[in-house]
Amino acid sequence: MIGYRGCYRYIREPDLFTAELSALADARHDNPNLHIMIPFVRTRWELEACLEIVDASALGRQRGPHRW
Repeated sequence: MIGYRGCYRYIREPDLFTAELSALADARHDNPNLHIMIPFVRTRWELEACLEIVDASALGRQRGPHRW
């Protein structure tokens, strides 16, 4: 399981990741200084797929969140 976490898990389980992003979008209403960091990025295609999910989410539609 050591390789099944972070960015790779997000793209393998998009429903779970979308739920996490929705919770972050809700939390950002009260805390606009909240941003997102995508851990354990191994390849470019993983990052691109992950960012597509972020952009399609409620958090991605908000203005100003940084993505690290």
